[in-house]
Order: sequence, then C-alpha cells, then structure tokens
Amino acid sequence: MEEEKEKGEEKEKEKEKERIAREILREMGERGQLEQWKPRLNIFADAADIEEWDSVLLNRYPAVYANAELNLKKEEKLKKEEQAKQARQSLQEACKGLSRQLGVARRLLDFSVERFGREKELKIGKSVTYPSMNTSLLTGFYTKDLGEAERALCYAESQLSKLLLAQEQGGEQGREQ
Repeated sequence: MEEEKEKGEEKEKEKEKERIAREILREMGERGQLEQWKPRLNIFADAADIEEWDSVLLNRYPAVYANAELNLKKEEKLKKEEQAKQARQSLQEACKGLSRQLGVARRLLDFSVERFGREKELKIGKSVTYPSMNTSLLTGFYTKDLGEAERALCYAESQLSKLLLAQEQGGEQGREQ
C-alpha cells in the first residue's frame, strides 16, 4: 500500500515538473515573439507612458485635428487654441467610439464568463500565427482564455477612463505640468 502511495506521489511530482516545463517553454516563446516585434512599449503602460510610441506614430502619420478637409494654408492659419480644442474634440469622438466597442465587448465577455467560466479556452483558428497581437503588445500576454481576456479588457477600460479625464481636463494624467 505504501508502494502505491509512493508511486502516486512520484507521478504527481512528474506531472508538476512537466507543467512547470510547459509553462517555462510557453513563456519563453511569448518573450521571443515580443522581441521579434520590437515593441517600444512597457506592458500595461499608461497613456502618459506611451509618449514615445505616440511620437513614432505621429512622425509616420501627421495628425490633423479637424472635421473637414484642410489644405496646408488653412491648417497653418489655425491658432494653437483652436488646434487644442479640435484635438480634445477628436479625442472625445475617438473615446465615444471606443466606449461603445468596450461596452459591447464587456457584455459579450460577461455573458461568456457566466456561461462557460473564466477557464474556457479561446479558439481563434489555425491560420492565425500570432493570436491577439495588439493585446499582447500592450499587456505582455496572449489572451488564451476568458479570464485573460477579462484582464485585458479591464486594462482597456481603465485606459479609456484616463483618456476621458485627460480630454475633460485638457492634459495627460500622471504627467508633471
């Protein structure tokens, strides 16, 4: 009887070792994929922390804060205050759209968690090489189950709150003025 107990304990230890080895290999693979993308972000970055990434994007795609098409002469004539006002309005419109999308995502996620539980694996298809790439760039992990999707959604919701506050107050939160 003691032999069976020892064999059972030994099997449990082996299973634990295998689980740890799989976890290490999975984590190493995720780090390697993030290194391939060469992100300029820290995981779970605040809006104020993403300034370097914003600069990269703004240098690549110049921002124009207006509802109508502008030519360069008209754009140059806009005063700084008008540009700031347009920027806040643009941010407000973007936040409205994001709020709608996050609201739908929250309802779907809450329904799914209630129905299937947080441990339910997300299956995204065989043809996807890098699952949830944008999410993993910002959070540092792939959303492999509903619990991880909820964690990522909570992060997005918190960032939306900070952006709305920045839009209302006219500046980025967490930055020295």
